[in-house]
Amino acid sequence: TKHLLLFTIGPVQSFIAQARKTQDLYAGSKLLSDLIECAIKALPQGSEVIFPAKNIQSKPNRFLAVINNADLTIGKAIEKTVKDKFLEITNNSYGNKPLNFDDQIKNFLDINWVILPYEEEKYKETYKEIEKTLGAIKNVRAFNQLDELGRKCSLCGERNVLFYKECSECKKGNKEKHECTYNKVKLKPNWKNFDDNNFEDQEIKTKIHHYNNSLVDVPGTKVQSGEGLCAVCFTKRFYKPCHSELVSESFPSTAEIALMESLKHLDSSLLSQYKDLFKSYTFDEQLYFDENLTEAYFKKNGLEGLKDQLPEIKKKNEEIKKATKDKGLKLNKYYAIIALDGDKMGKWLSGELIQDISKLKDFHHKLSSKLGTYAGNVKTYIKEDDGSGKLVYSGGDDVLAFVNLNHLTDVLEELRTNFPDFGGTEESSASCGVAIAHYKIPLGEVLKRARKMEKAAKEKGNRNAFGIAVLKHSGEIEETVFKWGESQASIGLLSDLIDHLKKEEFSNTFIKSLNVELHRLMNDEGKIDNHKADDIIDTELKRLLIRSRNESKGITKDKAIELAEKIFSLFKSKSNDVQNFLSFLNIADFLTGR
Repeated sequence: TKHLLLFTIGPVQSFIAQARKTQDLYAGSKLLSDLIECAIKALPQGSEVIFPAKNIQSKPNRFLAVINNADLTIGKAIEKTVKDKFLEITNNSYGNKPLNFDDQIKNFLDINWVILPYEEEKYKETYKEIEKTLGAIKNVRAFNQLDELGRKCSLCGERNVLFYKECSECKKGNKEKHECTYNKVKLKPNWKNFDDNNFEDQEIKTKIHHYNNSLVDVPGTKVQSGEGLCAVCFTKRFYKPCHSELVSESFPSTAEIALMESLKHLDSSLLSQYKDLFKSYTFDEQLYFDENLTEAYFKKNGLEGLKDQLPEIKKKNEEIKKATKDKGLKLNKYYAIIALDGDKMGKWLSGELIQDISKLKDFHHKLSSKLGTYAGNVKTYIKEDDGSGKLVYSGGDDVLAFVNLNHLTDVLEELRTNFPDFGGTEESSASCGVAIAHYKIPLGEVLKRARKMEKAAKEKGNRNAFGIAVLKHSGEIEETVFKWGESQASIGLLSDLIDHLKKEEFSNTFIKSLNVELHRLMNDEGKIDNHKADDIIDTELKRLLIRSRNESKGITKDKAIELAEKIFSLFKSKSNDVQNFLSFLNIADFLTGR
């Protein structure tokens, strides 16, 4: 009469990562979380949910539950409930649906589940079998081929565009001279009129005719000029989270994340006066940067009606820049994405790392509870109101968030220090990837880099590590990977270095000089072919730090040597990886914001 049910909803990474706007990223994760919540609520009364914990708001894409008095049809019933819910959500996103809307929606969700007979004393065996079976199912994926003729979505690149916004040139009637990337499909030049006798061409022409006539030109500002969206990505863009009654929860742009800390300290009336100049237009924090106060930018972003007010807008923007400078602040153009993931979670869940595997179910409950508490606490480390950033999701053992650079090291230390102890045969840990990027770099690329650095932390750093990449607007990239260290020593050192440089207690010339000197000695692998490499770096660090110290700030020779020893111990922790070490120092210098 009892069964164990493992239920998953996908696709996860592709759906979340396919994002042009931060709102897409947030809405994608929230939509999947709401669907898994819907699935859990569809369980029969009296069911026991083992994971995730009830208090996790950002639910992961799977759940495990014990069901009483259930038959094998319960999995199908829950799957239908989820699909019906998704269809309801999509139907609410737009009234008059274009051609193929329902087909795109019905072919999207990838739902897999396994249900097995369950006996309390055989929990560990049943759990092992259910995970193994689900893995086998996912390895043999069934899919329906969606036959479509048209242009592909600018967000996912997989499905046809059904919703679009014409670019400014097309709106002016210059469609023949300027083909909008996501405008209607045009007939091939060698095709004649619609009344020719070639059936194959005629059939294709008819399809194109119906497709073109069904496209929807979307009003408002949520779809950008020249952008086209499929039904799934349109639903994500306009999704109204379940806890919101009227409109989708807003999510700050990358420019707003970068500016959070600085704007928090500026006169609110000055900022309000500036925003008022844009009247009924949608304001984007990119407009704080004078590089965007041009006729070309206004034309591209639907602000053409304000081009005559550009002189007044620029004047008020200069006031904001002056106020920022007077407070010793900077209108920063860089932000960070953090992706954290628990290490060896598969082994923890299988019971490999616990002392008494016969108590696996009890361990699962405790693990779920601890991760639920951790997920709730993450919200206190990353908050929009204190200028630290904005959380995309915190599902227990995984976190994705946008972070303002002024708070980056503090947030990283909080995330790792407070990661729960699972109480097993070894210490539980988490690895983290960080991508720091200019606000104009495509969001999808930044997210990929954060995931890449998370993977590097697990592989190159051998887990319990972090990886940081800086993607500069110039195209230059710096990457470094280090262990967290005891009490997160390496992040603490990064924070201390940034602080020393910001306070001008040390000049950054020691970093620049070290780069020049060590690059002369490095081979193609970023290492030094010299058994005295350690002595060379130790000696040079002390010499350069002593020389670059600011005596007027009370920095003695002993303090310089003390800092040099800390930095050298960091180098020793990844023996002879000189480029990785130099990148750590370069990133510290970059994060000073100078």
